[in-house]
This record gives sequence, C-alpha cells and structure tokens, in this order.
Amino acid sequence: MIPGNSEAVVDVFVERTEWDDHLSPDFHAEPTGAFNQRFSMIMAATMVDINRSPTCKIRVMNPFSHNVDLKQDARSR
Repeated sequence: MIPGNSEAVVDVFVERTEWDDHLSPDFHAEPTGAFNQRFSMIMAATMVDINRSPTCKIRVMNPFSHNVDLKQDARSR
C-alpha cells in the first residue's frame, strides 16, 4: 500500500529473456499507459542494470489523499 500524499521506493522484478544477455545491461523502466490507467500514481522513469539483480528499485508517488494498493503480481507491459 502506498499511503495518500506520499512517495515510496518499491522493489520490482524485471522479467528477462535469453536475448537480453546480448543487449546492454542498462534498462530504462518507465510507466506504461496501462500503469497510468490502473494506478492513480506517478512513477519516475529509472535506469536500472538488469544484470546486477533480479529486482530493481522504482520510485512511485501517490499525490492523492486516498491510499493505493499495489498487488505483488501486478504486471505492466
């Protein structure tokens, strides 16, 4: 849960494929249209190294007064 009028750093899992081994380890994570429609939050675009760890840290901000629940298995593509 992200409380209203607050920000949080959330651990997220970035799914990889074998093809990713041939690409640069730097990955640009940013909110998709589906994320923006589903969650009333702001997500900061972030550069992450997908070879360093299976999880990355993403900063989100809830600028509204109501709490927002993020589900553990939520997907954004």
